[in-house]
Amino acid sequence: MGAYLDAIFKTFTFSGRTSRKDFFMFILFDIIVTIALLAIEYEVSDFPYVSVFYFFVLGLTRSAITSRRLHDTGRSFSTVWSYSIGSVILGAIGAVFPWVFILQFLVGVSFFIHLCESSDYLNEYGPTPAGVNLPPRPEKQKKEETKADEPKVNQKSTNEYFKDNSSMVDNLLSKVNNEKKNNNCRSCGSIITPQSKFCGNCGTKYEID
Repeated sequence: MGAYLDAIFKTFTFSGRTSRKDFFMFILFDIIVTIALLAIEYEVSDFPYVSVFYFFVLGLTRSAITSRRLHDTGRSFSTVWSYSIGSVILGAIGAVFPWVFILQFLVGVSFFIHLCESSDYLNEYGPTPAGVNLPPRPEKQKKEETKADEPKVNQKSTNEYFKDNSSMVDNLLSKVNNEKKNNNCRSCGSIITPQSKFCGNCGTKYEID
């Protein structure tokens, strides 16, 4: 009964986490109250006005506690929308192809399995309801450690490489400049006149800048 009342008090609380036990205790008392109202109204009225009112009033409470239950499994409330949309689509298709209702049933079973999961690990939605706060899941922690251990570019080594080879680059540039200044053939080294476009010794084409 305590879990049922606690859920009602937290009708507008979609953050945090709810344990598996508290969630299913709320569902149990919710079903009991609904059946009790229907039984009473069946004797005194032709239409279950109170039961319908109760169903819609506690709709937000059910959504809030479902959100917190999914948070405890490391999932967001968007999971509800995904399953709801999938169920509606399958239901529409099932109106034409009845066998599709089997898939709709499997979708419901899958969602129920998610609600039955429990975790004592810390996650982004806060501490565990039971107060047992283990470190993040091993697989998630391992993934983060692997990402942190990825090799990084050694900027210092790259700079040192260019620094060590700068003298060689300077020598090459100096040699090219000297060749242009002295008008020497690049192939045989013979001196050529500024007006010549070909080396008189080896015939290599040479254009003066």
